[in-house]
Amino acid sequence: MKFMLTRSLYAQVIIALSVLLATLLAQLWLSRNNLIVLTENQQTITESYDHVGLVYELERDVIDLQRNLLIYKETASDISVQRFYTVMERVEADLDFLQFQIEQDTQIEVDEKLISRMSGHLIDYQDNFASVINGRSKREEIIQELDGMLEELQEKSKVLYKGDENKLVKIKLHLSLLSQHFHDYLGSPDIEYTDLFKSEHAKLKKSILADNKKTLIKEINKLKKRFIRLTHVTRGYIYLVSVVMAGSANEFLYLSEKIRKTVEVKKDQLLLSTKKSAETISFNNNIVAAISIFIAILIAYFLSRRILMPIKDITHVFSVLSRGDEIHSIPNTQREDEIGALAKAAEVFHDKNKQTHELLERSQDMIANQEVMNIQLENEKTKAEKAAQSKSMFLANMSHEIRTPMNGIVGLVDLVLKTELNSKQQNYLNRIAYSGQIMMNVINDILDFSKIEAGKMEIEDVEFEINVVVENLISAMIVRINEKAVDFRVIISEQVPKKLRGDPLRISQILLNLCSNSIKFTDLGYVEVTIDYQNGHMLFSISDTGIGMTEEQINTIFQSFTQADGSTSRKYGGTGLGLTIVKQLIDLMYGDIKLTSKVNEGTQIHLEILSQ
Repeated sequence: MKFMLTRSLYAQVIIALSVLLATLLAQLWLSRNNLIVLTENQQTITESYDHVGLVYELERDVIDLQRNLLIYKETASDISVQRFYTVMERVEADLDFLQFQIEQDTQIEVDEKLISRMSGHLIDYQDNFASVINGRSKREEIIQELDGMLEELQEKSKVLYKGDENKLVKIKLHLSLLSQHFHDYLGSPDIEYTDLFKSEHAKLKKSILADNKKTLIKEINKLKKRFIRLTHVTRGYIYLVSVVMAGSANEFLYLSEKIRKTVEVKKDQLLLSTKKSAETISFNNNIVAAISIFIAILIAYFLSRRILMPIKDITHVFSVLSRGDEIHSIPNTQREDEIGALAKAAEVFHDKNKQTHELLERSQDMIANQEVMNIQLENEKTKAEKAAQSKSMFLANMSHEIRTPMNGIVGLVDLVLKTELNSKQQNYLNRIAYSGQIMMNVINDILDFSKIEAGKMEIEDVEFEINVVVENLISAMIVRINEKAVDFRVIISEQVPKKLRGDPLRISQILLNLCSNSIKFTDLGYVEVTIDYQNGHMLFSISDTGIGMTEEQINTIFQSFTQADGSTSRKYGGTGLGLTIVKQLIDLMYGDIKLTSKVNEGTQIHLEILSQ
């Protein structure tokens, strides 16, 4: 019986905690199941976004195919043919991947016949493009033949009408008009020029028949046949481009739109279903939470009455005894549970005071040891800071050592590019040169950053001309500008002196970094650089019409290894050191930089550098 009384409090606490634990486990199980449902719905929604994005890519690439087709139609450029087949391979791969995604997705149902029809239109589009190339090739052959035949008729007419200058001039006039109508038709394949050619041919033939020059009759008849053949070939490939292939592209886009709308409808349904599920989950969680709170309150009341209050009384007893005071009675000694055992322990507390003093002395010794350990930790901190400085120096040295062989690699690639190469070798070497230049830019950024961090960056104070800086800036930017539909303008105020003092290399580096960023993130519009001079300070302003930034992005843009967000790095590339180096260089030159921006409207950067 005594054993049962001693264990009663323990058993009651275990039962109370078990009930609370069971309630919490039930809530956890319910939350886990709800989370699984929400996660599966969210995953399906994410996959639907992927489907829609892939369809948009297909539509964009098909429009790109049309663009390259029209470029080839006008110029017969081999580059446009190469670009066409490159885009075609991407479209085929994306279409296969889209079909695979849709087949794997069990919740989004898309008619497989749509993708099959899209694939069929793609095959027809590629076959028709081959026919266009063939027609264009035949057209060029006929054009060369017609040019040769006109020249030959000019020479033969000189021989046959030798001595009859008036007649020769008349024949040459007819031939010149035929050549003019022929070339007018090449510029604009209109039936008007065809009729003019036939009319002039009839006049020439009538004139030759009147002179009984049968030798030329056969040649001019052959000339007319070749010209008619040219019109047939031209109409054929123009019909393929303007009607057949345009229709295939439009049908492809129509089918892709149907797939996209199907996926978007399902996505909206999933969003609605997810919202309802979230509301249901929230309601269930609230009910379980309310039950858990009620049980917790009951357990708290039980623990307070049976455990906490008695422990508080015993604590007061120990407090009095710890001061060395006497106490008349100790409560709860009659209890046969753990509280009773604690009360009995208080009765022998007075006998343990000596042991308490010994423990106090030991504690003081431990505090002294702790102070020694703190001193050791401070020493270790100093060593760690020195190690960090050594790391920066090592990074700077390694960047320098890497840059030396990289300069050799880039230089050798440039030399090989100047030799005679086939197109495949030229393409590979161009890629090597481009990758090498990117690597050099990364190394230079790391080297500059390491020098600044190590306090090794020195700023020169020499005389220079601002026009030289501007010319170098334009030369460096011209290649990137030509790759985009962006205007690049530099405006120099009349207030800027011809001679200035400062570090032209670092000023150029700052302008190159800022302008490169503006051009990188601007696809349409302009990038404008304004240079002014006031009260011994150079004032620069760089404005663009690019993608812009949010206020949060502006606050972090000058931090090391930081870009506006992760998608920026993926899409545009870069180490995230450029603007950090710019900020630190401006600080070294006792300058200041300010940045304002609006999303999708552009960015304005204003900087001020001390100069005499």
